[in-house]
This record gives sequence, structure tokens and C-alpha cells, in this order.
Amino acid sequence: MHNLRGTTPNHRTIPADTDRSVGPRLTRRRRLHRAARLALPLVLLALAALLVPAADAQASTGGPPAIPTSTAYLGAFAAPHESLNVAQSDIRQELGGIGAFDGVIGRPLGLVHVYQSWQNPVRNSVLSALAVTGATPLIDWTCTSDASITDGSQDAFISSYASALASYGRPVFLRWFWEMNLVNLPRTGTCQAGLGSAGYVQAFRHIHDLFVAAGATNVAFVW
Repeated sequence: MHNLRGTTPNHRTIPADTDRSVGPRLTRRRRLHRAARLALPLVLLALAALLVPAADAQASTGGPPAIPTSTAYLGAFAAPHESLNVAQSDIRQELGGIGAFDGVIGRPLGLVHVYQSWQNPVRNSVLSALAVTGATPLIDWTCTSDASITDGSQDAFISSYASALASYGRPVFLRWFWEMNLVNLPRTGTCQAGLGSAGYVQAFRHIHDLFVAAGATNVAFVW
């Protein structure tokens, strides 16, 4: 991360044989630099005022995440690892780094991405550990075959997971089959299995309906 504080230029005496016309230019640069340093905190404060306070996002236990009206969520995937695949497959990377991340930005995140495979959802205890930081989990749920969802063969598993998230109780975002529009990704072809966008829409709605039936009112679906 770059230091946002800036650096004050060293003041040097201009040698006698130096063209003193550079003096006013340096002075102007210093004034601009000083003005920028003063303006930056104001810009950051203005930005912070437009963000949903993390506490507000967690306030409605049992209900879905708060819907911003004049603000926005600030979120990130805060896993400090050079390999995205490793970071996505090991939630401990994020749990261990989110505190330092919050310290750098000077506030708790409003959203935290949580990646999980189709068959191995993240445990509620992990979601609770993230929620303690003030963030609302945004679960990125890897896809499976759309056909296996629409034909009902995955119903028991989906309903079981919906019940688990309902028992979690706190607000959570669920992002199933993200980047479904990137048809060149290997997983997209595997998951859509020739059904295309219509199959994706049907599968998405089917999952949503099973969550509603399970009473998971604390889950908000996003894509």
C-alpha cells in the first residue's frame, strides 16, 4: 500500500550561480503539494460519509442486509496471499488479515467476500467470526450443473444449506455462480452445460425459491 500522507520536500538553498527563476516554480509546487495534502483528508471524510456504517449493516438480526438509500457498502476480498486460488480456498487467510486491512483503511469493511465450493459451504462459526469485525459476509458460491439444480436432484442439499444460513440469523449476501456472463471461463461451460442463459435464470430462481421455503429471510441474493 502507498502511504497517503505524502512527503514534504526538503528545503534547499539555491546556489548563487543557479537560475533563480526556478524559485517561484518550486514555491508554487510546494503550495500545490501542501494544498493537496490538506484536501486529501477532506475527500476521504466525504467518501466515508457516503458509506454504510458497518454496524448499521449488522443491525437487523434475522432480517436481510440493510438497503442503502443515500450511502453504499464498502467491501473487499481481504485475503493477503499472492495466489488467488489459495486465498479463495482457505478462509483462514482472510480471517487472519482482515484486522490489518481495516487498520489500513481506517474503518471496518461493510462487506467481506467469502468464497466457497458448491459442496463445502463455509461454517456458520466462520461467518460469525467475520461478522464480529463489523462486516457482512458476501458468500461467493461456486456453481454446479444448472441441469442438476433445475431437475430437483440438488434440492435436499440446497434446502439443507438454506436452513443452515437461516439458523445463522445475521444478514448475509449470497452470490451464486458469479461471472456467469463470462462464457469463456471453463466453469461457465461446465455449469451451464448447454442450457445457456435461460438455464442459469431458471436455476437461480429455483435456488432462491428453496431458500424462501426454508425461511432464510436473512439472506439477500446478489450476482
